[in-house]
Amino acid sequence: MWWVLSHLALPLNSIGYAQREERWEYPLEALRELVVNMIVHRNYMNSNDSVIKFFDDRIEFFNPGKLPNGLTVEQLIRGDYFSAIRNKQIASVFKDACIIEKYGSGIKRVLYAFSKYNLPQLVFTPIVLQPLEPTFWTEHWTSIPQGELRTRLAEVPKDKRLVLICNTGVRSYEAQIILDQAGIRDTFNLQGGMAAVKKWGLDLLE
Repeated sequence: MWWVLSHLALPLNSIGYAQREERWEYPLEALRELVVNMIVHRNYMNSNDSVIKFFDDRIEFFNPGKLPNGLTVEQLIRGDYFSAIRNKQIASVFKDACIIEKYGSGIKRVLYAFSKYNLPQLVFTPIVLQPLEPTFWTEHWTSIPQGELRTRLAEVPKDKRLVLICNTGVRSYEAQIILDQAGIRDTFNLQGGMAAVKKWGLDLLE
């Protein structure tokens, strides 16, 4: 939380005569709740980072993991949902440490704090990452989406070592587990996926 505070402006608002009130740029209790939410509810099977970006007019929070159980952004804002805990052990530790006050109440408190601060309403934007289908070097690569793998095992070579790759390394890891269960164990999962390939300028044919 100290890292977040180090990026915030602290204006001084005068009240009456010879009095002043220190008012942070954003309500600290709301920022604290958002950071806690990122830790407790992120999808730790996803190799993408949780990210906080500071701009002159806003802060953006990005966290891997979609809303659970078909929950929509509209329901989240209305408070029309039941709490679903993605990481129960982490949530339990935070609850015992009194960091979490009540399950399922965090976003409601954040919205109220921003409203009390006379700030614009928060914008929640789900980001859907589409799987990358390799369409190059077809003599070397076979494109089988992870969701179809169990029904297409007959297409998987049994006499070669397999390199598994997706956008981030998450779906390819899940594919590796499926292949292992099917007795296909000579596999290598490229951690970080195509994101790592692009970042480091790797040649997939080397």
